[in-house]
Amino acid sequence: MKNKILTLILFFIVSFSFGQEKKRVVLKPIKIGFLYNYGTNENFINNDPDYTYATNTFKLQAFYTLGN
Repeated sequence: MKNKILTLILFFIVSFSFGQEKKRVVLKPIKIGFLYNYGTNENFINNDPDYTYATNTFKLQAFYTLGN
């Protein structure tokens, strides 16, 4: 029983003590972008009648600064 109490006290002391000051980082995007893309296999390199595909792609991007 004493070991459990001592372990809990030690756990809470370690959990609530900080060796360094924490910085709150809130990511704020500097740019936001939207991309729409349509693609098929109908080109001069890959024009095979046995294989066809078509794709619609929507992409939302957020750009952040990486350093100070």
